[in-house]
Amino acid sequence: GFAGYKAGMTHIVTDNGQQKPVTVLECPSLSVFGFRCYKNLSRKIKLPKKSKEEQLKKSKVTLICHPNFKKKPEIFEIVLGGKAKNLGKEIKVDVFKDGDLVDVISVTKGKGTQGPVRRFGIKVLGRKHQKMQRHTGALGQNKPGKVRWTVPQPGQFGFHTRTELNKRILKIVVSGNCVLLEGSVPGPKKRLIRLRFAVR
Repeated sequence: GFAGYKAGMTHIVTDNGQQKPVTVLECPSLSVFGFRCYKNLSRKIKLPKKSKEEQLKKSKVTLICHPNFKKKPEIFEIVLGGKAKNLGKEIKVDVFKDGDLVDVISVTKGKGTQGPVRRFGIKVLGRKHQKMQRHTGALGQNKPGKVRWTVPQPGQFGFHTRTELNKRILKIVVSGNCVLLEGSVPGPKKRLIRLRFAVR
């Protein structure tokens, strides 16, 4: 996996003359400064009290990385697929290749507290027949005498963690620490975008 910051959107022109929208990600090199081992139990994964070298074969090992920026470093974990030989070294964006499919994990734009019409797209009620137009028509039945969680209600809209699958990498510029992703990516500019190899 890797991480970068959303710089904005633009478009490119293919050989066939078609225009494709792309998202530009600024991907500085990551520094590996530690690793964490989890016990592989039958039902759950937890941190062991004492980690031995013999237990690492059956354990889940993750890397703890942060970008080399002057601002406060953003620390996150990445599942390790090999040996911990990169500890204390820098990892560049060339771990991916042009044409690879990646999954994008990011936080969407925050919209604050919104009503059920904007959150869930319910119908606006009639002006001459209802007392309130932008409210839910009915909160539910008589029995059970509770409001279910499936009923549209006002609340937070946006600023949710979302994962988009199978985004194609069109171009990687290692010298400029830049990645061009096909299509859009959730979140505003300057937000941290996590990349991982496609799981599907």
